[in-house]
Amino acid sequence: MIDIDESVGNSILIFASLDKNKDRFLSFDELPGYDPNRLKRADRDDDGKLSVGEVASDRVWEFFEADTDRNGVVTFEEVRVYIIKVRSPRK
Repeated sequence: MIDIDESVGNSILIFASLDKNKDRFLSFDELPGYDPNRLKRADRDDDGKLSVGEVASDRVWEFFEADTDRNGVVTFEEVRVYIIKVRSPRK
């Protein structure tokens, strides 16, 4: 199981590893293969790049979406179901 602190901490570590030019922002071209709709959702100030705060905020949002039983932790199964849900075409 993963709690919110672990989830957000992991997103910050990933952010740091992807920030190749170390400018403390992730431009969309630093994120090839990521869903452009997800990037736009995370880009709260619509400046075309992601700050660490935007990434962490988006991870919090996703965590609570995945935590279907609302017990403050996500299991592998909850994450698996969440990923299937967000990847499936919306009707």
